Amino acid sequence: MDIKLLSSKMEKRWDDYVSRHNQGTPFHLIAWRNAISQNYPYKANYLFAYENDRICGVFPLFGVEIFGFKKTLLSLPFAVYGGPLTDSSEVLYCFRNYLLDLGITGKYKYIEIRNFSQEQYFGFMRGSDYVTFRINDLQKERDVLSQLPQKTRNLIRKSERSNFQYRICNSITEDFLDLMTLTFKRHGTPYFPNSHFIAIKKEFDNKIDIREIIYKNKVIAASLNIFFNDQMHCYYAGSDPHFWSYAPNVYMYYQHICWAKDNGFKVFEFGRSKRNTGAYNFKKKWGAEIYTLPYEIYSPQNGNLVDYWKRGSNLELAMTIWRRLPLLLTKKLGPKVVVFFP
Repeated sequence: MDIKLLSSKMEKRWDDYVSRHNQGTPFHLIAWRNAISQNYPYKANYLFAYENDRICGVFPLFGVEIFGFKKTLLSLPFAVYGGPLTDSSEVLYCFRNYLLDLGITGKYKYIEIRNFSQEQYFGFMRGSDYVTFRINDLQKERDVLSQLPQKTRNLIRKSERSNFQYRICNSITEDFLDLMTLTFKRHGTPYFPNSHFIAIKKEFDNKIDIREIIYKNKVIAASLNIFFNDQMHCYYAGSDPHFWSYAPNVYMYYQHICWAKDNGFKVFEFGRSKRNTGAYNFKKKWGAEIYTLPYEIYSPQNGNLVDYWKRGSNLELAMTIWRRLPLLLTKKLGPKVVVFFP
């Protein structure tokens, strides 16, 4: 078995492998690599295992180093999932050895792997408080509404009295970008450059759309959605807090789930959240299955791994300050800052 760096002639076979693998995600596809490479100064190191003229494993990685700061091997930047996809534990072991060599020779301080499944786990230090939420087996349910908790059903009925419009768009809209700016500021996180979203849409093409909720001719909620195999991922979502009393988020997610079911999708994914946050509590109301994400970290240079996972708590002050900045300033500074936080 050989571990090789991906070449352009193998890209289609890579994507075919990802699409067939039961742990494959849209972030493992070449489209995600291309979108990230167009916007950020990270170095792609896409590895695949090859034996008997076939791919038997893939492992997407990026080397992250900005002005000598935070030198990390990451799978994957700005993605909730990454990590290796393999045919066997033998392939996983070969990737692990190659990864350790790459980390040492490349003088990376940290290696961070954002796995979805325990089967991807290398055995490094576990960390993070992230979980993801999925409604599985949508096609087995006769009626979406009847399967939801009573409190959520009541909120849906309340939202339906507001006469919202549900619009599907095939391009990145200004209204979506404006809502993302508001949402990122409210969360205390730097805003992406608009080109980030545009590149994702360009690379994924018809596997991406924008969905908007309109109230009295104003877009008050929107999401960017990714379609992968039998899954619908609601990946970026935001809303205008001035209209929260009308429950536009509830209406939007309910319409998403109904549409996914009606169009043959088996899985609806709400996306990643940290435990005991507002987003976590919102998603928990939908009766979705909760998966603890087995993220892991390793330091080839014996860096302090506990400090690495706890670095988020040190950002609380910075996040509080960011929330208080003028909106226009966060929109201008965000693309310059976000590159440090992949």
